[in-house]
Amino acid sequence: MANYIAKDIAKRYSVASTSTIATLDLNESQVFRVDASAPRTLVFDNAPGANRAMTVVVHIAGNSAVTWPAGIDWDSDAAPVLGDSGTKIVLFWDGIEWSGFVRSAK
Repeated sequence: MANYIAKDIAKRYSVASTSTIATLDLNESQVFRVDASAPRTLVFDNAPGANRAMTVVVHIAGNSAVTWPAGIDWDSDAAPVLGDSGTKIVLFWDGIEWSGFVRSAK
């Protein structure tokens, strides 16, 4: 049992890369690299329910338009503007809503 749990935890924190598929499967990983050299619409698959908490990190390369899932409460009150050389997004699920925080590379 402990071995299974350790493998599951390691899998969630492995980096999943997506260059064409924009579905972020939160059962598979919680850290993603997204190629935004072309516009992307991101979708969360297997999002946690109420009474669960989760942190998701999204590294975005490129600065084409990204459409985020509805309902994210962004720290700047708007979806992020992507930086020229990359953007890091940290999303927190607190059991009620997603909160999003942004850091654009300089």
